[in-house]
Amino acid sequence: HITARTVEYHVGNILTKCGLRSRVEVATRIAAGQLQIAATASEAATPADR
Repeated sequence: HITARTVEYHVGNILTKCGLRSRVEVATRIAAGQLQIAATASEAATPADR
């Protein structure tokens, strides 16, 4: 169980790293084909890598 504040913190960090300001901007850019998601965390790393 994690708090909403923890989620907000991590989402904020991801948005900052991507140069985006909101989840809406992420969705808009994905829909426009301007942003792609490479892989999920489970696809990107094996349990030994985590």
